[in-house]
Amino acid sequence: MKTRCVRRVFITISLMLASFGVGVAGTWRHFEHAGNAAVVSTTTLPSLTVPILREKFTLLPCNASTTIGMEGCAEHQIVALDEKINQLRGQIFTLLHDSSAKRRFIVAETDWQTYRQAACASVADVYEGGSQSPVVFAQCEVQLDQQHRTNLSNLLRSY
Repeated sequence: MKTRCVRRVFITISLMLASFGVGVAGTWRHFEHAGNAAVVSTTTLPSLTVPILREKFTLLPCNASTTIGMEGCAEHQIVALDEKINQLRGQIFTLLHDSSAKRRFIVAETDWQTYRQAACASVADVYEGGSQSPVVFAQCEVQLDQQHRTNLSNLLRSY
């Protein structure tokens, strides 16, 4: 339960920073319009490296017959999916032809991670204070990871 509280604090801080235009990677962003497309301008990106998903929880054992065990099963799925997402990110990143494209990809992937955390916290809020809250949160992350893996696979195929 303590891990979930830490996650909620991180989510809250991330959302506050995002509302002021600061990304998780410490970038200041604003949107400029170029024709019909919005362009993300970034400054002070520390480096042009692909963002890596790293979970901050200690894996629980998987046991579908207990609440903690169900959370553990979802965590194991999250870690496996994160590894696949990281591989896809790396493959896509190597195909990006210039630093602007790489910056946009970094911003998009970092923002997606922030979205995943906030969206799943919102879904789990229905069960706030109950034993199902961390299970629902983790299952939500599994679902969003699966969707994102599919999206990244499609993006890679498009290159």
